[in-house]
Amino acid sequence: MKSSKKLAVFDIDGTVFRGSFMIELMKTLVHFGVFPREAEHAVDKEYFDWVERRAPYQNYVDKVVGVFTKFIKGCREEDIKKYSARIASYFKNRNYVFTKRLAEKLRKTHFLLSISGSPIEVVQEYNKYLKFDVAFGTIYELDLKTKKYTGKMLLDGAHKKEKIFCEFCQKNGFDFRNSIGVGDTEYDATFLKKVGRPIVFNPNANLLKLARKNNWEIVLERKDVVYKIKNNKCIEVDSYY
Repeated sequence: MKSSKKLAVFDIDGTVFRGSFMIELMKTLVHFGVFPREAEHAVDKEYFDWVERRAPYQNYVDKVVGVFTKFIKGCREEDIKKYSARIASYFKNRNYVFTKRLAEKLRKTHFLLSISGSPIEVVQEYNKYLKFDVAFGTIYELDLKTKKYTGKMLLDGAHKKEKIFCEFCQKNGFDFRNSIGVGDTEYDATFLKKVGRPIVFNPNANLLKLARKNNWEIVLERKDVVYKIKNNKCIEVDSYY
């Protein structure tokens, strides 16, 4: 897949999609009885710690990942795919304006790559609407005979972003220096530090510290306003309506 285009790599959850597909998929699987109610209650503490501002959002997401990995064992592939398609369709337009428009603009000049920590099943369904050229997500092992998940994680899309990005670039001949990257947490910093133009979008505290240290471009989208920050100064404010 050699390409003369430049590369643009995007995180998905919290960067393009205004939420987490891992969280939405788990809630949906609980609702329809694929996961037991126990799975939902297992993340109650982390959820309320986050919404009541006692702990960061990432703690909640990390807990959900652990619970999801536990309860996907024994689930049928057809159920995971069915509900992945359902929530991708439901949330297809719940996107951030800045990143969605940036991706649409870059489509003309760049090869679009997305790397998500959410399960590949929902990432691929969501990508039917986003239409990135290639989309990576977390891969859970599937028993090919029973078509049920073993509970083993084969590829951790959140923690292996650097590996995924580097291997993809090397295999397909893309140059890091001419690439653009967009992400919102420190997990994305692994590829942001390699691209020519890193964009830190609605960052958490850990990524914000790295962005300030490395003088990366920071973009905040709040309500209907986009703020662009450079050298700790707001250099542009714009409404997207």
